[in-house]
Amino acid sequence: MSKRDYDVLEPLQHDGTRYEPGAVVEGLADKQAQPLLDAVPPVIRPVAAAADGGDAGEPTDPAERHAMLKAFMAEMDPPEDPRGSDVWTNGGKPEAGAVAAALGWGSVSARERDAAWSEVLAERQAGGGDS
Repeated sequence: MSKRDYDVLEPLQHDGTRYEPGAVVEGLADKQAQPLLDAVPPVIRPVAAAADGGDAGEPTDPAERHAMLKAFMAEMDPPEDPRGSDVWTNGGKPEAGAVAAALGWGSVSARERDAAWSEVLAERQAGGGDS
């Protein structure tokens, strides 16, 4: 089980210590981190994401993240058969990790991806998209 350091984005209580946004939680196991990464908005992000320009390119404001995800995914067109793709889930959704990598972000949670993708699909069905 690997352990990493994470920047705190939302107030967090862990192992009896209260962390405020801007603090760093050190040595958090992947199993402990995953629910916090999947939360909407995310509660933490890997420290490496901030070191790689996360502050400049990866927004922490949930509304801004959502808008950027939605705009990015609006340009994506799922293949007829997404099985075996590194970019698409078998269910035809963009892979959250692939979206994060393309945007240069540390992570995109499945919940964030699902919320933005469902809006993209709804707009396409309503005639507001290019597909």
